[in-house]
Amino acid sequence: MNNSQEDSNQPKSPVTSQPSRSPKSPKSSRPSRPAGARETERMLDRRGGSSLNNQVNNQASNRSKKRSNGVKGRSGLFFWLGRSRKKKSSQPVGNGKKSLSETPANNQVRPPVNKQINSPQNLTSNSPKPQTKPQAKSPAQSQSKGVMSAASQDQPVKTAGRMHGSLNGGSPRVSSSSVPRKPQKESTVLYCLRFLILGVGLGSIVGTVLYVSDPATRLGAELPKAANAASSSPTAPPNSMSDLKLPEEISLLKGKLTELTAARPELQVGVFLQEVDSRGFVSLLGDNSFAAASTIKLPILMAFFQDVDAGKIKLQETLTLEEKAIGGGAGELQDQPIGTKYTALDVATRMMVGSDNTATNMVIDRLGGIAALNQRFQSWGLKETKLQAPLPDLGGTNITTPKELTRVLASLEQGELLSRKSRDLVLSIMQRTENDSLLPQGLGKNAAIAHKTGTLGELVADAGLVYMPNGKRYILVVIVKQPRNDQRGAELVRQISRTVYDYFRQF
Repeated sequence: MNNSQEDSNQPKSPVTSQPSRSPKSPKSSRPSRPAGARETERMLDRRGGSSLNNQVNNQASNRSKKRSNGVKGRSGLFFWLGRSRKKKSSQPVGNGKKSLSETPANNQVRPPVNKQINSPQNLTSNSPKPQTKPQAKSPAQSQSKGVMSAASQDQPVKTAGRMHGSLNGGSPRVSSSSVPRKPQKESTVLYCLRFLILGVGLGSIVGTVLYVSDPATRLGAELPKAANAASSSPTAPPNSMSDLKLPEEISLLKGKLTELTAARPELQVGVFLQEVDSRGFVSLLGDNSFAAASTIKLPILMAFFQDVDAGKIKLQETLTLEEKAIGGGAGELQDQPIGTKYTALDVATRMMVGSDNTATNMVIDRLGGIAALNQRFQSWGLKETKLQAPLPDLGGTNITTPKELTRVLASLEQGELLSRKSRDLVLSIMQRTENDSLLPQGLGKNAAIAHKTGTLGELVADAGLVYMPNGKRYILVVIVKQPRNDQRGAELVRQISRTVYDYFRQF
């Protein structure tokens, strides 16, 4: 063959100069490269050197596999898990991102730690780094490094898979063991609490309905309420009663009561009324003196419990029935054998509940006699209330006024003369009064009253503290002097009681 064919088979010499260059530019000192080499180099630059790096990584991985094949136990298992994670992570990444397999790696042989994989420098670097020759290591060092490499590969990859989902940018996966589940006991406790709240609510509703439907039961609730006011008084109750506060007379109610009494000119009527909260009052001959009859037992009972509070009398002490104490009229003790013994509380209770005259005389004697009691009444501020004869006082010498009896009940309601305990006990005894033919007959069905009656052939009287269902409280004292054994006096007391009750019921 000719020389031209021989020249075509030989590689062409590199071009040393180009026409576009300036004549003054020096020649390049770079050694000449074949055209195929340039094309390969351009492809590598375009692909970011991924092929060359993959080859280097594959060689490093193969060397790591060979070193770790001899490792047994947990390191071998971790290395196998690391391989499975690595295979999953070599999938292409969506959204135009490069996969981790295309990430250029250092030429140095090192385990692919998770932190290095996610490093921004490794992900953005495209230029290949110069390969360095690995240093020679002893077999023992190589084996230990293989174990450490397998262990280091396992933990980061597992963490990345549990917390960040796939390494290729997929949706995060959360392990079921990391999601706290609500304990089963919490639902049971919650239901129990709900049933408890429901039960309390239903109990409150039922109690309220019963309370409203039967206001008579509220007397026991209202008495402690007034007792609380009494407890705010000094430890030693005062020895005198305060004057009645009478701000304004209730003219409308007074007119109605005046009409009732005017229709009975043959009867002499004394009335005193006071509303507990507003202190409004009505007085019809309220300051006139009348025979007290058994209403005199009300201030006597107050004196008895005053001595109980002072420690002069014990409720369980023994009182002996004597001949001088026997009194006719009401009561059962007059029929009992002389020398019969009773507790002081029993005797005082019989004096009020059954209006026992013999029991009253026993109490008067225990308190020091008639003169001692009159002196005490005076010390309280009761100027017209006087005890002048033992019971029964058929001549009507024991006297009082409607206003002073009202003052005694007001003092009791306000907790003045007595302690809280004694006050509550007095009201409880007065609620059990057996004679309910006067003031109680004019009250509504659900009202309550603590009162004391008094009757003689020529007089009927009743003094009481009334508790209404609507919360109103008032004190009413009515004393009617009448012809002997005339029943119109008792009927007038009932009419007055009904008129007052109807007036306060409208509020």
